[in-house]
Amino acid sequence: IWMDMRMPVMDGYEAARQIRAREPERRGTTPTKIIALTASAFEEQKTTILAAGCDDLVRKPFREQIIFDKITEHLGVQYIFENQLEQLNLSSSQNLDCLSLNVMNPEWIAALRQAAIEVDGEKILQLCEQIPQSHRHLADKLIELVHHFGFDEILALTD
Repeated sequence: IWMDMRMPVMDGYEAARQIRAREPERRGTTPTKIIALTASAFEEQKTTILAAGCDDLVRKPFREQIIFDKITEHLGVQYIFENQLEQLNLSSSQNLDCLSLNVMNPEWIAALRQAAIEVDGEKILQLCEQIPQSHRHLADKLIELVHHFGFDEILALTD
């Protein structure tokens, strides 16, 4: 459980205490992992948070990687990450570059750029419909980038 320590009605300290108080009723089960989320920077707060029944804490603001690390630490989860290029399944012969877009007019490229800036996948997909069939590989790769949230890559192509 990711427990925000400051909540209306019942704060995270009381919620953690109640969860811990009910755990003996669930005999034979692993205790629930509770990780506190707090904006407090004071070290003495850590002692209070752990005493309330939390297993660990993460200070706000936090980075995404810290969350993954804590899940690994407390649950033993192992993540398998794919290289982004492998995920997109782009072979070197099929890579796009800024020259690939030269088959389209400057207005189209400007519209693609704006859609990438706005992270507007629907607009990019509409623009892909305007790509001539003879350059279908370009449309396919742009569609693939949209589906994999590759808006930064699309933006780079328009430079």
